[in-house]
Amino acid sequence: MDLFVVPTISFRLLYGLLIMSHGRRQILWFGVTAHPTAEWIANQLTEACGWEQIPRYLIRDRDGAYGEIFLRRVRSIGIRDRPTSPRPTWQKRLCRTADRFNPPGMH
Repeated sequence: MDLFVVPTISFRLLYGLLIMSHGRRQILWFGVTAHPTAEWIANQLTEACGWEQIPRYLIRDRDGAYGEIFLRRVRSIGIRDRPTSPRPTWQKRLCRTADRFNPPGMH
């Protein structure tokens, strides 16, 4: 799971949320908002996974947008939250959108 910023031509900032299945690098969900809140992110996770195909783990960065509401939702549906280290090295590739599609050394 990763949040990223998309500047628009009118200089507004939009925030994208990408949820991928790590095994086959499949995009499970993609959402865009002007105001990412913990509640919005929690709802996006529920939409991506539903209540049937629940992943065991969630790898994400330590962005402040993932608030208490999000963490409660993750726990309530039985997903183990695995935020990356505060200063990740190899973990950074797991949470960067561009690296997911073309990791270094993997052509």
